[in-house]
Amino acid sequence: MHLTPSAYRSKIYRDFKEIDSCEYRNIIRFFEENQKDIHNLELEEYFELMVTYLSALFEIGAYERYLRLADGAIETSIIHNIHFFRGEDVYRKLLFRKAASHYNLLQNEKAEHVLRELIKMDPYDEDAISFLKKCLWVKKPNFINNTRGLSIVLFFVAAAIIGAELLLVRTHFQEYTAIVEISRIAIFAFGLLAMFSGDIFHQLRLTLQTKKFVEEMRLKK
Repeated sequence: MHLTPSAYRSKIYRDFKEIDSCEYRNIIRFFEENQKDIHNLELEEYFELMVTYLSALFEIGAYERYLRLADGAIETSIIHNIHFFRGEDVYRKLLFRKAASHYNLLQNEKAEHVLRELIKMDPYDEDAISFLKKCLWVKKPNFINNTRGLSIVLFFVAAAIIGAELLLVRTHFQEYTAIVEISRIAIFAFGLLAMFSGDIFHQLRLTLQTKKFVEEMRLKK
């Protein structure tokens, strides 16, 4: 069902619509001060005001409040078959912002779950696919800590070799200078390799995981 304007609009609806769409805090204040009357409005008016209110909550970063109320709006859109609102797929937009809210609250697993559901609905949704990769990237596996720890050790070893080179080798054992230089350069290079290898491998792994999941969803369509 597409929401369409009716000939008559209630006073509370008209008062709400007089608020500029970018005045998020005024929208929130008006809605919360008039919740009882708003909940008694006809479906079209109520749903529009609720979606606008949720959008304002999201825009100011009130993610916990958004999450407490978003499921109700999502359920309403399903029950009453409301697909489009202001030219947008309101159901998917509410879900996407639900995922973003979870992500911003560091609830990455919940965000990932919602994004996977969105991709199941539309496996060509590039925004959801990119966001899923972002969520997976945040879930750093243990081997990244190990490779970074190894890189720090190697950097310390390289620094110690530099100190020994300056204090001892160049003054007392000049014949070993070339070997020491090559050693410290090699150790430093391995440190750099260790530092970046974990991140590169993690990026490749999550890209492949996401690609596999998306392809499976596309085959089911």
